Amino acid sequence: MARNKIKLNRRGIRDLLTSDEVGDDLARRAQAVADSADLDAVPPHEGTVDYRVDRSDTRTRTRALVIADHPAGLAQEAEYRILGRALDAAAD
Repeated sequence: MARNKIKLNRRGIRDLLTSDEVGDDLARRAQAVADSADLDAVPPHEGTVDYRVDRSDTRTRTRALVIADHPAGLAQEAEYRILGRALDAAAD
């Protein structure tokens, strides 16, 4: 069986990872996860947990984060896995 070599165009890959289209798609998927987590959220002892999307564009890539904006967010994720269960909403 022959072995083929592939040489990636690094600049092209970087352009793809930093493109507006990829960033918009990531932000859309992150917003779907945040919306799903909002529907499934368990109220903490005080206040409410707000799930927000934070998009970050850097020189090498674009990323989108879903953040549980409450001091008890980490403990709730550990106990109820709200964001973990909401990840299915990111699928097309």
